[in-house]
Amino acid sequence: MATAGARALLAALVGAGLGVVGTAVQALVRNPLADPYLLGNLHGASLGGGAADRAGAGAGGVLGMGLSGAAFAGRCGSFVLVCWWPGRGRQVLPLRLVLAGVAIGQFLSGFTSYLVLPAPAATNS
Repeated sequence: MATAGARALLAALVGAGLGVVGTAVQALVRNPLADPYLLGNLHGASLGGGAADRAGAGAGGVLGMGLSGAAFAGRCGSFVLVCWWPGRGRQVLPLRLVLAGVAIGQFLSGFTSYLVLPAPAATNS
């Protein structure tokens, strides 16, 4: 079991990592208001997690990491797609990157809704 000091150190490291990634995304799109929704990252993660849940991955999931691993894989896949699509043989401009992120994010969000909404309700029996 981790001690309180180790948890505090881990929380500080995770927070610093999130701050660095947030700053990198803001610099990439040249917009100080950039967030994970802008590039479709959150929608990719929700699609990965929703697909794993729908497939019944549970604790197994992607490489034995369960829903978290599937969500991470979906997020990485959406990021690769967003970076590839607007740059096909051209220079990737921030505006193209943002437009591709919003378009792909909305598509992934719709597909997530398609997977999750018809799912039967979980019962606690």
